[in-house]
Amino acid sequence: MKILGVNGIRSDGHKTTDRMLNALANLGYKTKEVEQPKRSAIGARFKYRQDAKAILDIAEPGDVLITHSYGGLKAAIAMKQMEFSAVFMFRPAMSRRYKFNQPVYCIYSPHDMAIWLGGGLLLHPFGWAGVKGFKSKHATNIPSSGHHGADFEGWNLVRWMEFIDNKLQKL
Repeated sequence: MKILGVNGIRSDGHKTTDRMLNALANLGYKTKEVEQPKRSAIGARFKYRQDAKAILDIAEPGDVLITHSYGGLKAAIAMKQMEFSAVFMFRPAMSRRYKFNQPVYCIYSPHDMAIWLGGGLLLHPFGWAGVKGFKSKHATNIPSSGHHGADFEGWNLVRWMEFIDNKLQKL
């Protein structure tokens, strides 16, 4: 089992998912970043299926995904074709009505302005799961707070790293 980090738009993950991967690697987990180009909101609108394929190209059944923002949408598409041991979505930029066929942990914040703005784009797959959580019975919604990348900073990073480690120890 390896832990894959899936970044959001306009990001290579170095301020978000890469920090979590580094913290988990320090605990002895095998981690890997899913290498993907930085995308704008417009690019994400048309490339999310292609970006999901990049996850499937390096993932194996039973791996773990840690996503941020647009990374949640890419992971959700990948989850239609592969089963993962666990999926942790931090502030997912996608519809709250998305139906999962496997367990997901959704870390959301009602104060995340980036998700509020992206969720209002017309004819776009983005939505408000990152500010309200999912309606799916397979999603565990966990409230957080702060700005869009706050979960990957300081004590928040430690808190969520310990949360993920605890869940993975039970697999």
